[in-house]
Amino acid sequence: MSEYILVSRNEWFKFPLEVAICPICGAGVVANFDEWESETGRVTECGFHVDCIDEPDIHADAWDDWFTSHWSMPYVDWLPLEVRLYQWFDQRYRLRDP
Repeated sequence: MSEYILVSRNEWFKFPLEVAICPICGAGVVANFDEWESETGRVTECGFHVDCIDEPDIHADAWDDWFTSHWSMPYVDWLPLEVRLYQWFDQRYRLRDP
């Protein structure tokens, strides 16, 4: 694919539900980025991170229970999904300057 869709590097990217759902609760999945190639806008594999869209505020009472349930086995629950979503994202998107 020669043309990429440009997305903001400063906002969470929400995956369509038909592409990904949370492996724990079935809610939507989002990605954030903290490393990319400045010349191309391509996100690096190490700079691509996915999470459940239903994460409560970290100061909320429900956060500890949410975190325990969602991240008890990240290499089993999240890593396979993150690898697949990175490949999907990398084929379609690049980050734009703010």
